[in-house]
Amino acid sequence: MRTINFIQYSILVPSLIVGPNLWAQEQDIQLADVPAVVIEAAEAAVEGLQITSAEIEVEDSQTVYELEGTADGSEYEVEVSADGQILEIEIDD
Repeated sequence: MRTINFIQYSILVPSLIVGPNLWAQEQDIQLADVPAVVIEAAEAAVEGLQITSAEIEVEDSQTVYELEGTADGSEYEVEVSADGQILEIEIDD
């Protein structure tokens, strides 16, 4: 018979209940630390985007950059993968 010790159990059960995104955390980063391909993709996706801040996180084993900025009087959040693919664009009018 195989037993699971308390430490293994305390890590395994929360992961199964709430999923892997429990451990994902966003971290603020400097715009200078965002890869050029990520910045270029966001600016191409939203015409006139002026990026004001950036965050990085790992979602489902993928590095994701969340860029916030403004264009034409609206606020935008653009999620971009590390290789420059647009994952999501949110507009807050």
